[in-house]
Amino acid sequence: MGNLMDAGHEDGPQHEPSTQSPEKPIAALPDPDTLLAGADTTPKADDAVHEATSPVSTPRSYTKKMTQKAQDPNDPDAVAMHNFRELLASGSPLNSTFWYIIKHPVTRLSSAVLTMFLNFFVYLGDPASYSVSMSYGTLLGDIYHGFFQPDDAAFLVPRVIFMVVTGVCGMFLGGVLQRRVLRDYFRIELFGYDRMQGNDPDRKPEQDDDGGLLISILTTALCWYFGLMIYNEILIAAGAHEDHHLDEGMHNWTFAGYNLVLAGLLAFVSDWWNIITVVDQMLQEFDKSAARKGHVATATTGYKAYGKPHPRLIKLGHWWEDHRIVITRGWLLVGWGVIIPLMIHHFNLNMRIVENRLDIPMGDGWPWARWNNEFTRMAVASAVACMNMLIVTQDWDFPDLNAEDVKIAATDFTEINVDWAKFRARGPWCEWLFNHLSFYISGKWFNYMSIFIAISFDWSYWFMTALVFRPCDYAQFWDSETGYIYTMDDRHLSAEHAGAAAAVDCPWFTDNKLQNGWKVNGTNPYVVRVATGTFSGVYTVDEDDAYVFGGWASVLWLLCLPPIFAYIGFFWIVGTHDKLVGRSKEKRVKKWLAEHGNLTNKDESDILTEMKEYFGDVNSHVRIAIERLEQGNCCGKSKSEAAEDQAELPGPGASRGELQIASKTSEEGL
Repeated sequence: MGNLMDAGHEDGPQHEPSTQSPEKPIAALPDPDTLLAGADTTPKADDAVHEATSPVSTPRSYTKKMTQKAQDPNDPDAVAMHNFRELLASGSPLNSTFWYIIKHPVTRLSSAVLTMFLNFFVYLGDPASYSVSMSYGTLLGDIYHGFFQPDDAAFLVPRVIFMVVTGVCGMFLGGVLQRRVLRDYFRIELFGYDRMQGNDPDRKPEQDDDGGLLISILTTALCWYFGLMIYNEILIAAGAHEDHHLDEGMHNWTFAGYNLVLAGLLAFVSDWWNIITVVDQMLQEFDKSAARKGHVATATTGYKAYGKPHPRLIKLGHWWEDHRIVITRGWLLVGWGVIIPLMIHHFNLNMRIVENRLDIPMGDGWPWARWNNEFTRMAVASAVACMNMLIVTQDWDFPDLNAEDVKIAATDFTEINVDWAKFRARGPWCEWLFNHLSFYISGKWFNYMSIFIAISFDWSYWFMTALVFRPCDYAQFWDSETGYIYTMDDRHLSAEHAGAAAAVDCPWFTDNKLQNGWKVNGTNPYVVRVATGTFSGVYTVDEDDAYVFGGWASVLWLLCLPPIFAYIGFFWIVGTHDKLVGRSKEKRVKKWLAEHGNLTNKDESDILTEMKEYFGDVNSHVRIAIERLEQGNCCGKSKSEAAEDQAELPGPGASRGELQIASKTSEEGL
């Protein structure tokens, strides 16, 4: 990975000491050996005063100085503090071999591609995708009914008004939850918390609303779901006929239509988008202005970890910046232009089998047919949930995603900002209301929006579908001897014996004589075998609606653990950003502090106070390293020894050879 403290290209041009004010940026950083040796190549106007009064500099605000990296990248102190922050950052590829591998460009691209192929299996390998009975969907089915179920005008108009009102309440609640709870109370940087408290000149005020759109989408959906429950209770209390009540059924949508056309297409469109955005964002990182100008010390994490050691990636990034819009739009059209027609064709092909009563199985021809059972489907569903979280975790700016200059894929926009400025100016109440309804979404948040929504609803498949799969819930026959699943076309029988999200009469669908009646005796209903997979009869919820935990069912329950642990790990990293420091980092922290005695010997108490305020409640390993520094025995060096080392270092006018010798001597002392 190279030296963490590299501050410039080793073969870069050398600059004479500048008399330019440190407040003005220069084109390149000092030589890396200069920084390691501790020599400041930029004389400051008040240096003479400092040297005359004390060998130690007067107190400075290092927290604020660190934020000036973009304006003053040649300042060794600012670079040092910036790199110390990266050293403590959660999941940084600069300080962990594990994260270096996990966040490697090849690994990131492989994760996105693998997720798309796994989703192909999830939708095309699920026997429920070939059921022609009416589909039921918790949450989505309720919302669908709320807007689209036909009814008398006396019921339809109030219901639509109710949906609009609850939707506005959901958006308002989302704004409060993001700003007051996640940002201000829990101080989560992913959702807009500013750890620099306004001292970062590169931060946009709109970034305070990061994640607000996602939270508003989720709270709005939940408000509709629970609001419709209240709506049904009101109808029951008013004595309205049950025909006016709302349920989870998606009328005119079969399970096949929902899985293969609606949910399936959305998943594949999102997966292809994720592949394009992952590639686009990585190549944008290699083309950042800091990388172009050689400001390696303050360049992006991805650039320093992967771009600098491979100059070809930098060249590719520069080329990509000039051609990215055409290429990304072209590949999006190619992918979507192939996937969407193929999915619709596959759906129509299987529906023609049922409509024409052909004597051929549905979902035939897939290579997984022999080994596709409930265990396989649950394992793949669990893996997809983990992979979706992994894709976001692999981002080089995770877990704060605060890179405001990343562009939206296939566009030249870096953000979308809806602030309702005209409406907010109409009075105090309007300002208050639309302030909570406004939203800002950065390019990086927009690129990951679909996958964040997938993360939020993945549980609905692996926990509510794959784990509790029963053929009867989809009005499908099941042969307990062969494990074969059969679909029938009789909607009346389906409604009578299934008729809900959980089948009313599940045992009726097991070993029913009708499953062979059409083929053998020519009797109705028409029944066709589903060849994409089988069911071995392992229930987690049996035919009597009782939970089963023993036997092979325990394996299915254990397959819930990977996504559960993935959720815990994902939100743990988000909630402990800049505080998650493992044991493997302790030596790196100590080594870094020892190498930068020139920095740590300047007003140590002030630096440590600022450091603690900035990083918050860092864990014990970092606190131990800091306490040892305060006590003067960090890393085997006392304050006096460190001061002697500092006195022996060459001054700003030293030659390059003297600086290299000093740097080498300092390293040998470790």
